[in-house]
Amino acid sequence: MIIKKKNLILNNLIEKDFYFVNSFHFNVKDKNLILANTKYGNYFCSIVKKENIYGVQFHPEKSQNNGKQIIKNFLNTT
Repeated sequence: MIIKKKNLILNNLIEKDFYFVNSFHFNVKDKNLILANTKYGNYFCSIVKKENIYGVQFHPEKSQNNGKQIIKNFLNTT
């Protein structure tokens, strides 16, 4: 994962590896909403934020310590 913008949800990540299991991704029209991209063949948006809504393309619940940290960070933003 390549962080494009700093955000509280991305704090304290040791590594940038996450568990992806899908062949689909969405095309973000407003590139300013992208917090992180991932390269797997091509680049695609892996984390997006608009106002108080976050979207992730990976499975945080299966992403070991990084997934736990993302969930913890998300809970701390509310």
